[in-house]
Amino acid sequence: MFWFTLLTLFSVSSGANILLMFPLSPKSHVNSFVPVFKKLSENGHNLTMVSSFTHNYLIKNCTYIKIRNVVEEMFFKKPDSVKEARKYSNSLFSWPFMRKLQLQMIETCLKGNCLRELMEGNYEFDLMISESLYLFEVFIAFGHVFNVPVISIDAHPPSAWSSYLTGNVHPYSYVPNYRIPMTDRMTFKERLMNTLLNLQEVLGSYYFLPEQERIMRTYLSYNGTYDFPPLLDMLQNTSLVLVDAHFSLGYVRPYLPNIVEVGGMTSHGGSELNEELQKFMDESEQGVIYFSFGTIMNLTLMPDESMDIFKSAFGQLKQNVIMKWESDHFPNKPKNVLAKDWLPQNGILAHPNCRLFISHGGIHGLTEAIYHKVPLVMIPFVSDQFANAYFAEKEGFAKVLGYENFTVEILLHAINSVIDNAEFKENIERRSMILQDRDQSSLRKAVYWVEYVLKHKGAKHLRPASLYLNIFQYFLLDVIAVIVLSILLCFSLVFFFVYVMIKIVKHCIRNSKQKRD
Repeated sequence: MFWFTLLTLFSVSSGANILLMFPLSPKSHVNSFVPVFKKLSENGHNLTMVSSFTHNYLIKNCTYIKIRNVVEEMFFKKPDSVKEARKYSNSLFSWPFMRKLQLQMIETCLKGNCLRELMEGNYEFDLMISESLYLFEVFIAFGHVFNVPVISIDAHPPSAWSSYLTGNVHPYSYVPNYRIPMTDRMTFKERLMNTLLNLQEVLGSYYFLPEQERIMRTYLSYNGTYDFPPLLDMLQNTSLVLVDAHFSLGYVRPYLPNIVEVGGMTSHGGSELNEELQKFMDESEQGVIYFSFGTIMNLTLMPDESMDIFKSAFGQLKQNVIMKWESDHFPNKPKNVLAKDWLPQNGILAHPNCRLFISHGGIHGLTEAIYHKVPLVMIPFVSDQFANAYFAEKEGFAKVLGYENFTVEILLHAINSVIDNAEFKENIERRSMILQDRDQSSLRKAVYWVEYVLKHKGAKHLRPASLYLNIFQYFLLDVIAVIVLSILLCFSLVFFFVYVMIKIVKHCIRNSKQKRD
């Protein structure tokens, strides 16, 4: 019996067919979890990835379905994309516009029948992994299409909306929204703003959900072939969420068992540098500054006046600079700058001569900088970048600059103050110890939970009962109402009793007077 059970579990968890469903997810979000996908492939699972971008490293046992890159066409290939990104820097006012843009992206993608190969390819799967709790909820429908459990990924700490969908606890009093620069020790004003942002996100997502439902039934039902349940039901049926977060990268918050923190998977000892990079870094006696704004912010599309600030500042440094530059043409490049369209970030940060990292504040760069103990100068643009930068500055291992008001002098002062002040290095070394001190690696943890869901063919037993409660039951409004009414009834009875007793006493006194008269 033991060997039969063991064989059954092994056959379920090994050699499974897994759909990686990321048709509109940003490249950086997917790259966070590529180590998991590679390890699943090594464990014998067969993967099929749907995405809209070219991958730097191909995964074995993985079939790639590349679709039209609607995100880049509509946003990041514009010559003014950096200025466009700045429009979304105000968290409270930008969120509705982001939601509308997301709906436009989804409809443009599905209207072009971009997923026909997946729908008509006679594929069979045992599990789907997607980013279905972040903006692109409609794609969870493919879990229903293939009748498989769904694991969602989250490239940042869970939002109020994803916490709601998973039944998780999300106290607005001390869990800051990832889109605003706050700590977990908020003032009254900050708690008010945090509450407004979270309510906007939850209620706004509810408001836009019917539109996603319409898109799903219009473009994915295939003339009634698929009869989908309500979109909200499918979202709340998510088996597990893997979160690219860790308390060492932010603040402590409560999680139920269906949310698993796996932050730091992309950080490792450092990949080998090619001969050119190795020589450049080895021969940089004054050290190297690494400059990258990640996969989303393309420096070649930055306004000339902004790039002139960087070029002028870099030319005055005694350190050499390695920067990500996605073009063969780089006018007026300083002599101490080496520019490449792709760079092995872990390898560069791991080199002992790397003195500083100039970053946009993405969670990948922040995590890898902490892991390799490299202090930062951060220039955030959108979304969680402001919160990441604020956290790093508060913890004393980074300086934060505003993109719209920095000059050559301000940039040089920030660079030199971080490099010359030993406290920045000491603070990030302490934070690195916290990040790396774990009972098991994030990668091992993530793979375990993916295969756990495979073994049990879903994880409904991890879903909290809060998902089955309405708002009155969840917040105990019905119980509070009964208690309040009971107290009021008791007070009313006491008041009535006192009133009756007073009337009786008055009546007795009146009768007594009449008898005496």
